[in-house]
Amino acid sequence: MTTCILFTVATLIGILMHTTFIANIGATAVLFGLLASVAFGASALVLRTAVKRGLLTGIFQDDPEHGIPAP
Repeated sequence: MTTCILFTVATLIGILMHTTFIANIGATAVLFGLLASVAFGASALVLRTAVKRGLLTGIFQDDPEHGIPAP
């Protein structure tokens, strides 16, 4: 999943860099698109980490009903 997120962000950054520097279609929208791609990638990785941590915390909590002790 991390690889897919990073690949998507890298593709978006590559497309926006191409339109800016190679095709010379530089505009404010391209800059905002590049910044949005970087922000999307960073937030996706942070949220993914938070969700995984929450799921693992839920799994390893003390569950006296099923006899699972807390670590």
